[in-house]
Amino acid sequence: MANQIKDLISALSRVQASLTRIQTIVQQYNQDVLNIKLRMGRLEEIWNKYEEIQDRLERSERSIGTARWRRAKEVSEIGIFP
Repeated sequence: MANQIKDLISALSRVQASLTRIQTIVQQYNQDVLNIKLRMGRLEEIWNKYEEIQDRLERSERSIGTARWRRAKEVSEIGIFP
C-alpha cells in the first residue's frame, strides 16, 4: 500500500510538471500575442506616416513639375528657343 501511494505521488508530480510546462508555454504565447498586437499597432502608425509623407512628396513633385512646365511654355512663347 505504501508503494502504491508513493507511485501515485510520483505520477501526480509528473502530471503537475507537465501542466506547469503547458502553463508556461501559454503564458509565453499570450505575451507574444500581446507583443505582436503592439507591434502591429505601431506598424500601422508608421505606415500611415509613410503614406502621408509620400502624398506630400507627390504633391510637391507635381507642383514643381507644373511650375517647370509653365516656365518652359513661357520661354518658348517668348521665342528664346527656336
